[in-house]
Amino acid sequence: MNKRGQVTVFIIGGIIILLVIGLLFFLRDQVFYDDVDATLALHQELPAQIQPVATVLDSCVKGILEEGIHIGETQGGRIILSQENLPHNPHNPVGPTLALFPGTDFQTTVWFYHAPNGVPTTAQPTQESFLHELENYIVTQFPFCLEQLTSFNNEGYEFSAQSIPTAHVFIEETIVKGYVDYPLAISYKDLSFTLEKHVASLQSSLHLLFQTAHQIFTYEQEHAFLEEFVLSVLVAYDDIPLTGSEISCQKKIWNPHDVTEKLHEALATNIPYIRLAGTQFSSSDAYKWFVVEDVVPSSPLTVQFSYSPLWPHAVAINPQTNGYNGYVVWEEPNTNHGLMLYNIK
Repeated sequence: MNKRGQVTVFIIGGIIILLVIGLLFFLRDQVFYDDVDATLALHQELPAQIQPVATVLDSCVKGILEEGIHIGETQGGRIILSQENLPHNPHNPVGPTLALFPGTDFQTTVWFYHAPNGVPTTAQPTQESFLHELENYIVTQFPFCLEQLTSFNNEGYEFSAQSIPTAHVFIEETIVKGYVDYPLAISYKDLSFTLEKHVASLQSSLHLLFQTAHQIFTYEQEHAFLEEFVLSVLVAYDDIPLTGSEISCQKKIWNPHDVTEKLHEALATNIPYIRLAGTQFSSSDAYKWFVVEDVVPSSPLTVQFSYSPLWPHAVAINPQTNGYNGYVVWEEPNTNHGLMLYNIK
């Protein structure tokens, strides 16, 4: 009884500690978030001589923030892509990054792939990890904002700073706010003033993008709805052999190259017709969509899927007889009654 009582005390104590830590993080973030609004309001009441400087820096920070968000949106939730140069083989044709347009530098992050040893690997970025990368990106780009103050030097302004910049970014459902903490001392004629922070606020669907993408990824991991869709597509194509039967005593022969080309064509044609219930798409054309239920509870976003035959891929056909000019040959051993069954995987 005493031991059970002690365990209970430790568990309750652990929960209290976690709650306190969580509350402290929440209060800290709320203070920083409110600080952005307060600084934005303060910058509307700056001395006339300081206002142009604040406008240049705030606008520059906003531009960097927009650029960083855009990079993350187009690179699968990361600003810094993995530099792992993993060897590829038929078991892992795709690594941690993928060129959306082969032959270009337009890369994106792959959330799930197989390592060279065949081990499934999940590399799913979180909103928190992206915020960290975005803050670092703002810090590295901020010196370009300071270079824009050169024109003020010609007008008699003098600038000095005693610290290095740090950045903080906060995401709400439709808004992203951030600031660079970099006290900048400004002297102009008989006026001295210090700009403590340089702030930005903009409309963005970043939170919704992360939320929806994670919901889709989780549902796919648990239910394999994309694999189910692909199988349903392949069944509809006679040129792609799966399983069937026919009255014949002849060998069934398929050209692997032709089958692979037809497979790519089927996927590229049909995958863009996938839609998710709860997201935004034209209900008037509902007859042509393949609508998947229960993936996303509700989202104002439009979710689209795509497939390119140019992306790395591996196609394995079994059984395959190498001795028949490289063709796939299926010959049921017992065909003396003219009934042929085939099962190509």
